[in-house]
Amino acid sequence: MPRLIVILVNDSHYDAIIIGCGPGGSSVSTFLANAGKRVLTLEKEFFPRFHIGESLLPCNHTIFREMGVLPKLQEAGFLRKFSARFELGNDSISTRFVFHDGRFNREPEALHVERSRFDHVLLKHARASGADVREGWTVNRFSSDLEGVRVEARDPENRIHSFQASFLIDASGRGNLTGNQEGLRVIHPRHKKLAVFGQFANVGMAERSETVIVRLENKWFWIIPLSEEKTSVGLVIDRDEFSSSDGSPEQIFQHWVDASVAVRKRMAGARPLNTMQTTSDFSYYNRRLVGQRLLRVGDAAGFMDPIGGFSGHVVGKAGRPNRY
Repeated sequence: MPRLIVILVNDSHYDAIIIGCGPGGSSVSTFLANAGKRVLTLEKEFFPRFHIGESLLPCNHTIFREMGVLPKLQEAGFLRKFSARFELGNDSISTRFVFHDGRFNREPEALHVERSRFDHVLLKHARASGADVREGWTVNRFSSDLEGVRVEARDPENRIHSFQASFLIDASGRGNLTGNQEGLRVIHPRHKKLAVFGQFANVGMAERSETVIVRLENKWFWIIPLSEEKTSVGLVIDRDEFSSSDGSPEQIFQHWVDASVAVRKRMAGARPLNTMQTTSDFSYYNRRLVGQRLLRVGDAAGFMDPIGGFSGHVVGKAGRPNRY
């Protein structure tokens, strides 16, 4: 017989419901809880869990300080990051950007983080700040009107609950729950990317306090130290090119490692620590960032491949193509 699912109506009314407790969801949960608001945060996974996106920016330090979580992050022992280096794949040009030399930087450093530990620190801090953070809860759908919002969610025992709040904040990441429900998601037509990535030991780096980006003609590598022994390395490639290539993800990744002098010399003695993974549909946006009593934050608002990597050029901040 099919399992009976009981609908449980929760009469409690929250000031805000947050979908997801990644960095965006945990940050807004902490700020609202610290402001005395009644916050319910529903996270579909149980932390710690694997995630990519390990290299932070100096401006994050200001936010962490305002959240009161910076001491906990420092105690966790994440690598300090003082610069970023950009290289061409043929190893002909290398440019290093040092944060404390930046004209507009208020913070001289950032962090390299292993997201499983980093996100867990932020989630626990949001809970300690007073947010009602629940793991293993999957939000199915939402509705809103002039009076407030209603969210239907499934708990870890597969029971359905209904919650009400004054506002809803979607921090569901690339799951993009509310944008998908409203049909707002738009895939960028020229940025259909796929990433092949993994973690490695013995990656050659002169400085483990910087992120390295290696630019090929129409693809790019990230190299991000996570500890003294572990480094995240990923290849971002056109999805269609990946699909038409022969071989496994590991073989395609290795082919482009071998094709890049700059990456090949760093990976000469590298040893994989896990199975290579892939993720696609990198660049998209929602046609609206807000709705009735709704705000989308982080990747639930949209995501753009930060390097570009199309047609052999990168688009600069002023919109001018920088040809390589």
